[in-house]
Amino acid sequence: MKGPYEGVRLFFSASIPTPLKDHPAAVRAPSLVMDLLGALLVGGGTVVCGGHPTITPLLDHLIGHTAAEPAQVELHQLRRFPRGSAWPALGGFRWHGAARTPGEALPPIGGELTAMRRAMAADANAAVFVGGEDSKHSQTDPPGLQEEFDLFRAAQPEGPIHLSGLLQGYTAEALIPAARAGRIALHDGLDDRARALAWGTDSVETFTGLVLRALRRG
Repeated sequence: MKGPYEGVRLFFSASIPTPLKDHPAAVRAPSLVMDLLGALLVGGGTVVCGGHPTITPLLDHLIGHTAAEPAQVELHQLRRFPRGSAWPALGGFRWHGAARTPGEALPPIGGELTAMRRAMAADANAAVFVGGEDSKHSQTDPPGLQEEFDLFRAAQPEGPIHLSGLLQGYTAEALIPAARAGRIALHDGLDDRARALAWGTDSVETFTGLVLRALRRG
């Protein structure tokens, strides 16, 4: 029997932004991973994401404590950061870029990051964006979360995108205002009232419920 999320390949673009790391709201991140991604995986879906120190350990914990298969999490990583052994429960690694070689300089990271993000966007058919470093704290211009949004929309013009302000950051600073002003299309399957609730709620349970209902296939 097929699960309700079989065939859903969710690009999960998330990180805890620097200003939130010591804030009580940061506890929403593990709740979001366990509730949203846990339900998606158990229901037959796949999570596509890039390794991030604030999110990947949560995914490793999730796989170790659910009936989901390790390969249901496709974790994209740069070879210059060979940390796969740090997350023993994860098995679906996708490696990109040049490996670190003693005595040799690595190419600039920007091109490798863009290529990796393009591959993630091509592998997914739906997306969730939450948190991300804001413009003030981002080390890149545009911030990485904006590039991931743009690459996903280019690869999947009709793919549903869900935005959350739960972790504040770039999603709340830039993506939600752009969507509210009609400058970007989400195709998220929500009506105006539900979409406004998804953007503004501080409840992980509420956001998770809205997204799972919209992504459900069976």
